[in-house]
Amino acid sequence: MAIDDQLDIEHLTWLVESRAKNQKASLKLLSLFRSYSTEIKSSRPALIAQKLVAVAFSLWRAAFLADKKNQDGLEHADIFLEKMIVDNAINYPQDRTARAWSFSYYISNARHHLKQLAETWPSVKPIGPTSRNPRARWSYLQQVFEIAVNQFESDLKAIRARNEAKSAAKERAKADTKAEVSDDVVAENASEGAVADISDSLDADIISKPQNSQS
Repeated sequence: MAIDDQLDIEHLTWLVESRAKNQKASLKLLSLFRSYSTEIKSSRPALIAQKLVAVAFSLWRAAFLADKKNQDGLEHADIFLEKMIVDNAINYPQDRTARAWSFSYYISNARHHLKQLAETWPSVKPIGPTSRNPRARWSYLQQVFEIAVNQFESDLKAIRARNEAKSAAKERAKADTKAEVSDDVVAENASEGAVADISDSLDADIISKPQNSQS
């Protein structure tokens, strides 16, 4: 690492703590994928889940690039574009070399998806911060991301509860239908039994009557 690219301990401390926050929220998001695998497959939750992954990745990558200082964004965009054309490949080292541009790219991507999610959840609308400090911008969007993950969890719980209520209602309806059929069968059997009793009674009367003897 070049001497002018060395990071001080204060920034490295922020970097480690920030990555931990991002990975903790990302781990929670992954746990929702696993715990609500049925609910998450419906169209709306599936779209939201993918947007949240986009935010998670964008913030994860941006944290490594938040030490950009006053470099020229246009100059770094030029460097990035040239590397893409010359090498036909872009990896983390290229992101870092052009971080005055790449940091803004990832931050803008995270903000874009959070703005879309705000159409569903107004509480996650990324309206700040006013500071241009890269770390402040990152930290603010990370907080919004955590709110979004918590909101997603609440929505999935509500979807599961609604589905379980619908399933229980269907089971009750089936049970009621079965009970009605059972009652009808009992009534029909009782009716048939009554007819049989009358028939037996008539037969008994006929048998018990003495026949007139012929002379």
